[in-house]
Amino acid sequence: MLAAVLTAAVVSWSGEPIWGTNETRYVYLRKAVGFELGEVVDTISANITAIPHEGRQKLLGGYRLYVNGLIAGVGPGRGECDYTPSATASLCTLFDTIDLTKYSLNNKTGLTLAIQGYYEKGLKGVLADFQISFKSGKKLTIPTDATWSAFDATTYHTPYGSIGGNYVAPRENLIARNHPGSWWSSSFEQTPDWLPATPQLMFATSPKSTLPLHIFEESPAYVQVNNSFAFFDFKREVSAAISLSVSEFNGYVEVTLGEELIDGTQYEILYPMRTGNHYRYVWKAGHGGDSRPSEFFIHENALFRYGMMRFCMTADSDGCTTRDALATRPVINQISALVARYPFNKDQGSFTSNSVMLNNIYDLCSNTIRDTSLDTFTDSHTRERLPYEADGYITSLSRFAVQKGFEWQKHSYRHTFENPTWPTEWRQFTPFMAYSIYMESGDTELAELYWDYLLNSTQARCFNKTLGLIDFGNCARTPGTKDIVDWPAVYRDGYVMTNVNTVINSFTVGSLTVLSRLGRALGKDISELESTADQISTTITTKLFNQSSGLFVDGLDGAENHSAWHAQTNVLWHLGLDEGLKQKLPNLDRIRSFLKEKRITGSVYGVYAFLMGLYENLNDDHGQLALDMITQCDTNSWCHMLLAGATATTEAWSIEGTENLSWSHPWATTALTAIKKGVMGLKPLKPGYSEFIIQPQPGNLTSASAVFPQSVQSSPFRISFENNSSFSLTYSSPAGTSGTACLPVKAGSFSMLLDGKVVKSYSKSTYLCTDNIPAGEHVLKLTPQ
Repeated sequence: MLAAVLTAAVVSWSGEPIWGTNETRYVYLRKAVGFELGEVVDTISANITAIPHEGRQKLLGGYRLYVNGLIAGVGPGRGECDYTPSATASLCTLFDTIDLTKYSLNNKTGLTLAIQGYYEKGLKGVLADFQISFKSGKKLTIPTDATWSAFDATTYHTPYGSIGGNYVAPRENLIARNHPGSWWSSSFEQTPDWLPATPQLMFATSPKSTLPLHIFEESPAYVQVNNSFAFFDFKREVSAAISLSVSEFNGYVEVTLGEELIDGTQYEILYPMRTGNHYRYVWKAGHGGDSRPSEFFIHENALFRYGMMRFCMTADSDGCTTRDALATRPVINQISALVARYPFNKDQGSFTSNSVMLNNIYDLCSNTIRDTSLDTFTDSHTRERLPYEADGYITSLSRFAVQKGFEWQKHSYRHTFENPTWPTEWRQFTPFMAYSIYMESGDTELAELYWDYLLNSTQARCFNKTLGLIDFGNCARTPGTKDIVDWPAVYRDGYVMTNVNTVINSFTVGSLTVLSRLGRALGKDISELESTADQISTTITTKLFNQSSGLFVDGLDGAENHSAWHAQTNVLWHLGLDEGLKQKLPNLDRIRSFLKEKRITGSVYGVYAFLMGLYENLNDDHGQLALDMITQCDTNSWCHMLLAGATATTEAWSIEGTENLSWSHPWATTALTAIKKGVMGLKPLKPGYSEFIIQPQPGNLTSASAVFPQSVQSSPFRISFENNSSFSLTYSSPAGTSGTACLPVKAGSFSMLLDGKVVKSYSKSTYLCTDNIPAGEHVLKLTPQ
């Protein structure tokens, strides 16, 4: 969709793309530059990129940058245009802008630049401009060109097979004797097999709107070694490229990485992974008669926690063929991983309460966002490595709860708008995605650029006016799409799929509701959108509601006699987005008892609608049912993940939910949004939180304290409460904001105090509210009348 936009953003480069020979798949590029005597570096920065590989999943493998021997960057990551037609793939190439000043401190007389790249097919090339400013005022630009040196590292990396589940990325069966040594360091001396770099065809580029990825070296927390075996554990999920240095050994090293140990074993990694990934490499150690250490460095990132190495004297491409104990133990000099992730500041967000379980769940979800976020959100960096809309929306809201900024979410959203996936509901999430950016920041660009796509994604074009509902029996579906309701399918609670689907209709109401708000901000005529949402919501509460059972049914055309968990949760969530829509809902007592009995029936994805529906429409219990569901220890729970040893949220609640389970799926982090919007009750009423509401739903929590970063405000929200015989709230809000506070009221009559003085208040269900609370730090307290 945006090829024209991206083409217009092309920048001027001083240099040209470079590579090795035409046969080179893995290339090492380097250039050493000396400074004039007396010149002192002030700043160094780089614009850098590499042509993306075909296939969206491997775009982090384009380049790896070293400066003066230190790892400095990796990328470029996914672009913001359609990757389907290969002819336009080069238009998707983004470039990073990286501040490299700190890397000049260990070499004040010059600069050694080294770039590693990988090529599969199609166009290739690494492109960079390095800008150096000296304190004298002089400036120097170092572009990529034929003055760089290139080394063909293909015979070192020896690509074989694939590590991928649903994508292709080669396993790297490294051969130590073919490695050139510390080629990235300033002291390295080039040999004759380093040749002048070969210029490549220029390709279009666009500046990246997000931060460069953070890449750093990390050693495992635990290592167990005997003569023929080594096991290591990073104690958490890492998206990383493993490296090893070993001495006094001339055989083979079989390296296996994974997320899970085989039941009943202490050191045996499950291989292949449940996701279908084959993170196994066979490395040949030794340099003939040379006693130098064997150095192994993988190029392509894997996502794993554990690693094991078998040392053997015979092997084939898939592993050791003998497992005899070695007479002497190989010397492991170093095991480490180059970890890549989107920048994360642990001090920006926090939460603690008197519930140890809730605290642990918050930490699990927050750590998941930290460890699994790359250039965009993805389902996981294991099996598919793809950005999906529903996964991404939940992940993005989770990141809003713990990290400042909105650029990462916006960039990720644009990528999915250009590369949509197959579920109908995933398309219906797109208006929510654009709306979340608007409410967090005031930015309407996504809505402006993609208005027609967002409107089409609501499925409102399939509104059957006679029936009053979305009816795919009367309207062709978007090609390639079908309804999903929940995933994996085992979590659908027997949902009856038909052309008139309650979940789909609920989504249309919700997506039209938020799209109408965006349209109003853009000055559009939204009357038809509001009218359609109004008509569908009315019909949902009549034709899709069973008066006898007191429950919503799955749909029409044969689904009238079944009421799945998802029909209730999605109606509650979507019709809870607007006060006018809420008024249409029938008596919810039967639905409350139904959901209390069914508990978390849906998946880690489906729980989002469940909790949002509870907090919006069944909140007269002050969030008790929602809190019980978040902290319980059934199989379908975050507690179950923790008991299973997860260090990041899993793809499903358990292996029973899906046998191809990954242990690193950020779409399972809904608890972060539940804590922010539900437990602590913070939501924006106007874009950028210029107006906000704080309505805590503490359940039986007696205390809690949280910090929520803001995308555009200068300071975060700090909220804490004490929930004893009465309720008190301490908050600190950014300058220039104002809001509404609603405090939960127990039995009795209360007044509200603001900083010790009675303020005007009003009742709203089981809450006492006051408007126009000021910015800054203040205390609100309920006092008996």
